[in-house]
Amino acid sequence: MDRKQEYDTLMQELRQTPPALEGTLDRALDRRRARRRKLRPLRSLATAAAVFVLLVNVSIPFAQACTHIPVLGWLAQAVCFSHSLSSAVEHDWVQKVEQTQRDNGYTLTLEDLIVDQKQIHLFYTLDWEDPACEYAMVLVDGDRLSPRPTVLSDSVEGPQDAGHIVLDYREGQVPDRLDLVLTVRPNGDGSPAARFRFQVALDPSLTAVGQVRPVEQWVELDGQQIYVPTQEEVNSQVLAVTQDGTEASSGNDTDNGTGQEASGEDTGTEQKIDLNTADVSQLTTLTGVGESKALAIIAYREENGPFTSAEDIMNVPGIKEGTYEKIKDKIAIK
Repeated sequence: MDRKQEYDTLMQELRQTPPALEGTLDRALDRRRARRRKLRPLRSLATAAAVFVLLVNVSIPFAQACTHIPVLGWLAQAVCFSHSLSSAVEHDWVQKVEQTQRDNGYTLTLEDLIVDQKQIHLFYTLDWEDPACEYAMVLVDGDRLSPRPTVLSDSVEGPQDAGHIVLDYREGQVPDRLDLVLTVRPNGDGSPAARFRFQVALDPSLTAVGQVRPVEQWVELDGQQIYVPTQEEVNSQVLAVTQDGTEASSGNDTDNGTGQEASGEDTGTEQKIDLNTADVSQLTTLTGVGESKALAIIAYREENGPFTSAEDIMNVPGIKEGTYEKIKDKIAIK
């Protein structure tokens, strides 16, 4: 065998796949396809999350709808880029406007407003018919607004796209009404191609200034009387507040019913509330026990029989060791 034949024989052997490597390529391709199948749900989930974040931050109706769904409401608040938008999603502070105007082939719809003590957020959509317009710059005529805010302009990347403009005011200068003039510049330059004017009365509940109220007073909120204690009262738990608004003091300053103060001696269980006979009005004088917990105590008593010890109150749903520690010196079993 000459060298030429040896070379040809060697090349022929190299062209043949060794038995140990048979099917290697097919197995590698199968593993690759399997990895892709495993990653497909993760990619879909990541895509859905990105779309959700985008919709929450550009579509106020979508963000507002999320507030009525428990889990989505929390997620929408967490992914809001704007603090005002996050607060609006959390507390439903969105004013619907939904006013539409058309001018020179451009259509602008003012969708929603978010108002706080220092800013007004304008959310709108813009559509146009001019094929030469690749994007549009939307400007606010700040000179028509009183007081004059710091105005941030906005650009819309394409027809029917959503936009967002922020009007910055000083604390407490947010107006009650907006005489809003918006101009559109195609491709961001040249003279305005369209002009829109919106007159919007802001919701008074969104612009109202909060009240500073002193502590140690009764305050009416949404038709309910709420007592605001001092920090000292909270720490010492001196006051037990009854439902009708009266204050029942404990300790050395307790009135004995004759117009005189008690001597400060421990009177035993006479001043304590009997868990087996107390009604709702008596139970709600205990710290941390509202009407619902008082009803739960009575229901537990009726279902399981009389309490045999004060500690048994921790068997009532909603009353744990923390509540018991606060009231244990004010309850008794007789």
